[in-house]
Amino acid sequence: MKRKIYQRLLEWKRNEAKNMGKTLYSLILNDEVVKEVDMMAHRLGTNRSALINEILAEYARDGLHGVIGE
Repeated sequence: MKRKIYQRLLEWKRNEAKNMGKTLYSLILNDEVVKEVDMMAHRLGTNRSALINEILAEYARDGLHGVIGE
């Protein structure tokens, strides 16, 4: 899954110049989740916001099959 996220993130970064619309949202996240996301973002050379955006976009595209037992 990490490889797939990394590939999608690279694709997203290449297409970022298309000026996608963005809105600021506030989320309440578990501290341990944030630590893991921050470490992954650092390894991938991105930031927390971009990584969370890509993860959510992937699940929105592909659905939650396998994630919630569907």
